Amino acid sequence: MFISLYYISCHQLRVYKDHFIIITMYSEKIISKMLMEPNCILLGKTSLNDSFTVRVCDNNYIDENEVSYDQFKISSLKYLIYNELKKDGIKINNDNYNKLTLWKADVAFGNKLKDLTEEQICKDSEQLFSIDFFTNRFRDQNAVNESLIFVQVPATGKCLPTFYLSNMKFAVHFVSHS
Repeated sequence: MFISLYYISCHQLRVYKDHFIIITMYSEKIISKMLMEPNCILLGKTSLNDSFTVRVCDNNYIDENEVSYDQFKISSLKYLIYNELKKDGIKINNDNYNKLTLWKADVAFGNKLKDLTEEQICKDSEQLFSIDFFTNRFRDQNAVNESLIFVQVPATGKCLPTFYLSNMKFAVHFVSHS
C-alpha cells in the first residue's frame, strides 16, 4: 500500500505493522471572513482621531464560544469593543463587557464632536441593547459606514461616594437654610 504524503513537516509519521499512521502535530488556525467593521468612539472624546473599529466576521469568538454572524447580538459587539479597549489599556468596571452602553449615531456627528454634549448624543442617538441582533441595527455595510457607535464606559465606582457625599452635603446645607 502506497500513501502519498505532503506537508510532512507538519506531521509525525509512525510505522506500525506495515501501516502508516499520521499524527497531526499542529493546531488548526481558524480564519473567519470579515463582514463588517463598525466605527466606534468613546463617549467624551472630541476627535475622530480617537475612533477605532472592530471586526465583525462570519464566525466570531465570544467568551470562548463560536457565534455565527446570523446569531451575533449587540452583546457580542460589546465583547469585541471591550477587547479592543482592553488592548488600549482602558479598564472596564468589574471586567464586565455587558456594562458598556452603546449609542448608534449618524457618522455626521463625528464632524462636530467638540460641540456635542453627552446629553445631546444620548438624546439624538439610538441606544443599542444587548439582546438586539446586530443585523437588526446594521442591515448592511452602508448602514455600518453611515454610523458612529458611541461607547459609554461605566464609572469605576471610586468617585461615587465623593459625588454622593458632596450632593448630600449640598442637600443638607440647602435644607438647613430654608
